[in-house]
Amino acid sequence: DHTMIAPIFMLFCLGLPCLGAKLLRCRFLSFLGDVSYSAYLLHIIFVILIHYGGRNWDSIVGTLFGYVIFTYVTAYFCYRYFETPMRRIVRNFFMNGCNSVKGGKNE
Repeated sequence: DHTMIAPIFMLFCLGLPCLGAKLLRCRFLSFLGDVSYSAYLLHIIFVILIHYGGRNWDSIVGTLFGYVIFTYVTAYFCYRYFETPMRRIVRNFFMNGCNSVKGGKNE
């Protein structure tokens, strides 16, 4: 019966802002959002390594689990030790001008 689709859709839309606010405060989802760009850039490298590394595909679940864990651990380190410092450097460069990179001296 299609008569319940509209009321269920309305309830879903009305409840979405509350659910969305709770999801945005979730620390785990915030972490995934922070490292997602690094994971996006790194995952293809790991796919290629697994594909051409002669991996035995008999245990596909273990391989995929290991792949996801390895990708996100590596993405975290890239985020923590590359993205965050580079973001700070770029922000300081544009906020303070070129002098902050040259040591603050006017030439």
